[in-house]
Amino acid sequence: MENKYESAVASLLKLGGYKASPKNKKWMEHSIKVRAISLMAYSPNYSKEQAVNCIIQTTQEAFNIDEFKKYYDDNLS
Repeated sequence: MENKYESAVASLLKLGGYKASPKNKKWMEHSIKVRAISLMAYSPNYSKEQAVNCIIQTTQEAFNIDEFKKYYDDNLS
């Protein structure tokens, strides 16, 4: 699963136009993990892999929404 996080983080940072710096990678990986855990808590039918995939897809879509893009801009460089 760690490789999935690493590749997802790299892809999301690139898609969002952010640097693949260690700080950004750590922030994005933490964000994905925490949101996946929350999703599994609220939707117990999700496996860890399903939750991570859902969070990755949601994050990709969020880059197209100004309010969410600003959130990422405020936390990533």
